[in-house]
Amino acid sequence: MVYSMLLPLMMMLTAGGQASDLLDLMPTQSYWQTKHVAVATDAMLQEVSATAADDDVPGGVRRLMAIRTLGELKDAKALPALKGLLDSKRQFEADYAQEAMNAINGKPTIRPVLDAAVRKQDLALLPAQNTMIGQLSRRGEHATVDALLQASFADDKERQDAADAIAEAILPIAEKIGNARIDGASVGAAMDVTPMTVTTKRSDASGAVAIIHGSYNAKLVRGLFPKDKMTDVGGVPAYSDNNTTIIAAADDRLVIVGGEPFDEAFIQKLVANLNKPATPKQLDDLTAQQTGVDTTKALWVRMVVPAAMAQNHAPPAIAHTKDFILTSDYTADGANLQLVANCDTAENARALMGLIRVGIGQIKVAMLGQIQRDPTQAKAFEAFQTFLANVKMDTKDNSLIVSDVFTPDLLNLPLSQAIKSMQMMKHYQKMVEQRKAQNQPATQPAH
Repeated sequence: MVYSMLLPLMMMLTAGGQASDLLDLMPTQSYWQTKHVAVATDAMLQEVSATAADDDVPGGVRRLMAIRTLGELKDAKALPALKGLLDSKRQFEADYAQEAMNAINGKPTIRPVLDAAVRKQDLALLPAQNTMIGQLSRRGEHATVDALLQASFADDKERQDAADAIAEAILPIAEKIGNARIDGASVGAAMDVTPMTVTTKRSDASGAVAIIHGSYNAKLVRGLFPKDKMTDVGGVPAYSDNNTTIIAAADDRLVIVGGEPFDEAFIQKLVANLNKPATPKQLDDLTAQQTGVDTTKALWVRMVVPAAMAQNHAPPAIAHTKDFILTSDYTADGANLQLVANCDTAENARALMGLIRVGIGQIKVAMLGQIQRDPTQAKAFEAFQTFLANVKMDTKDNSLIVSDVFTPDLLNLPLSQAIKSMQMMKHYQKMVEQRKAQNQPATQPAH
């Protein structure tokens, strides 16, 4: 169950800044089908009324889904009931009521952007030295997965199959932890970290720290973790296994630390600093790591090419690249992506452009081969083929600039692959159950 949380987490972080709640990923029709409830105004008003007397443990999921559905039905008859929820103290409830009223009244919902000072504080908690540092903050008009699926799948059956598969993955988690919201995420990844924070002497030790800021029920999340994997970090319960530590420190932040460089002392210090203002040294370290980056963007990532990679593993064009800077802002058409590679010479910038063009060509050939083997995947690959065809590249001085637009229909490919994998696993689990009854071993499906 712990690692099953990664699927919705990744979907929330990649859904264009729009689907930022766990329940935003829950398709409406698929959810109510599991509850055997008709999607109609009177039924939803009854759901809200029926759950008013208790907390609908855990986290009021059914009640929140009913409130959201009232907004999607756009029936003005629901407005008085929704207005009565605007002063609710239950987590998320007033927000959902206001968003439902906005939908009924034809107004957009734009959830507030995480304050810049808070985003900086989260960044300051990351390691002092990072190969890669980046941040994502929610922007733009709010949307649920139903809108994303509408943009991704033209075929009604494919869209419903995708919705049902997503609901099947999300529902068991939501009914254990309630709703969860991501306002932003800050990530630092390190290679060749200095010995001060390394527990091993290997020169290729690597790891990452993620600070996820938002709103959730930390107590319910901690309840997902196996008790024999729980430990105490600075007075805060944490899950720790295989060089990965997950700390549900408070209802507004989740901390994930993974990899070999970060020992117990580093993690304890991180937890101790969660609610302390950043020190001048932390801010200086942060400024140095953000060189050349527009940190006002909704998404920004800077990756410094590590010396070990440049010397031992990378093609010459990458070995002569100082850093890569990825930025993005969201528009009505999608996410405008720009990648800037800062090289040591103009010649090497042009060489890198050639290398990327070769890589794009190889991806196109691989996709055509996959489509030839399985023509049913042609539609899933279509948006990605368009994305690759629209990549723009140019050089300026010693830098290579690559740009494109990430449109919602690009989710078609990963969703299709995820659905296929889930269907294969369901088939495998069914086979296991059947063969257990017959006392025969099951054969793991190939991926």
